[in-house]
Amino acid sequence: MSRRAANSASSHSAAHVRTSDVNSLTLGNVTITGKLDVIAAIDLNLNGTLNVASLALEATGGDITQASGTLTVTAGPTDLKAGDDITLDKANDFNGAVTVLGGNDVRLNDVNSLTLGNVTVTGNLSVTSNGVLDLGASIVGGNLLADSGGGTISQSGPLTVEGSSTMNGERRFAARGGGGGLGAQ
Repeated sequence: MSRRAANSASSHSAAHVRTSDVNSLTLGNVTITGKLDVIAAIDLNLNGTLNVASLALEATGGDITQASGTLTVTAGPTDLKAGDDITLDKANDFNGAVTVLGGNDVRLNDVNSLTLGNVTVTGNLSVTSNGVLDLGASIVGGNLLADSGGGTISQSGPLTVEGSSTMNGERRFAARGGGGGLGAQ
């Protein structure tokens, strides 16, 4: 399915819904009981309420942005990849791990706990949660801002930050094999 804009409300009971566009793509209200897999060759904009079981979003040559609405991933995982920035900073709820397979500056917000999987960003990573924040195994080419709203901040794999690190929350880090370490704090 290829659409320039999908701004109307839609609800589907499907195991896997896939859509793509050779240009930019805007999604409106979407409810899917299974996985939503979206690829845009340029920009991908979320402009409505999305409620899905699992999610894969890719903007091959541009940004993934969230103009309005909320994003709820009920089971996970969530896989994100962009040629430039990823900004999902509204009142979102990611259940399961969020993996970032590529992006420059990345901003993620979760109204509850947030668990990152493998994250690789060439620029800055800004993650906020209202509870436990697991930074996963992350490589950050710029600065890291992690805010758990007072909850625990931890890592489940190596964490490499080339720039500065700012963490707001209760920090619990354990040395892990495989290298990794924080930049200046």
